[in-house]
Amino acid sequence: MGRNFFIGIAEWKIASSPDKLLCSALGSCVGVCLYDRRRLVCGVVHVLLPLSGMFPLQNNPPKFADQGVEFLIKQMERHGSARRDLTAKIVGGAALFEFKHKTMLANIGTRNVETVKSELQRLNIPITAEDTGDVYGRSVIFDPANGDLHVRALKGGNKVI
Repeated sequence: MGRNFFIGIAEWKIASSPDKLLCSALGSCVGVCLYDRRRLVCGVVHVLLPLSGMFPLQNNPPKFADQGVEFLIKQMERHGSARRDLTAKIVGGAALFEFKHKTMLANIGTRNVETVKSELQRLNIPITAEDTGDVYGRSVIFDPANGDLHVRALKGGNKVI
C-alpha cells in the first residue's frame, strides 16, 4: 500500500506508483497535474497566481503559473521522465469571489487557467483533461498507477478525469 503526499499552495511534488498525490484548496488556484505514462510517475504543482512579474521579489516558481509549469516539467525530467511522454490535466481556476472594482485579484482563476494553458502549449505538453472554472473549489487525488485524477467538488460532485 502506497503513501499519500499532500501538495499545499505554491508547492509541488512528484510520486510514483503505489504512492498518490493529494491537492486541496483549488479555488482560483490551479493544480497542474503531469503524467508520465511510460514510467507511471505523476507530478503536481499548485499555482496561486498567473504571473511572477507582478511580484518581482518573490522567488518561488511553484507559486506562479508562468514559472511553475516549466519548473515541474524540469523536476520530472530530473527524475527520469522524458518531456515527450508527459501529458497534463488541469483543475481549479474557479471564480470564488465577486469584485465590484477591477483589482489585481479580479478574474484571477480565469487568468491562472489561461496562463497554465499557454505555458503547456509553449512547452508542447498536451492537455488530456480539465475541470476548470465555475464557482466552486475542488480537491484532487492523482494516481500514477493509471493516470486517473479523482476530482472532488463541493457543488460539482465527484468524477475521474
